[in-house]
Amino acid sequence: MLEAGIAALAKSEPTDDGYATGTANEVNRAGHAMAGEDRVRHDRVRVLVPRLVGLELAPAYRIALLSGIALCGPDPEQVLPLRGVISNQQPTAGTTVWSGDPVTVSLTPSR
Repeated sequence: MLEAGIAALAKSEPTDDGYATGTANEVNRAGHAMAGEDRVRHDRVRVLVPRLVGLELAPAYRIALLSGIALCGPDPEQVLPLRGVISNQQPTAGTTVWSGDPVTVSLTPSR
């Protein structure tokens, strides 16, 4: 089944924005998109955002790395502090995003 999805993607034509056109079923068989989407990135896949609220920052970074997402603070220009507990995250746990997309977190000082 995976081979059929890969073959369908191989037959799709890339567009100028890095996406390939194809039907949602072709894309879903390849495992790269959620139902209802009709375009897929060739260089990234959809990943599930994990629940990070309540975690110390260090373990949250490891989970984010393994999940294929990036962590950033409310101001993406500032580096997150080295310590803290995640008190809020956007997008929320269970949301699907493109791999490499940022998840914005707010921290409270750790005790």
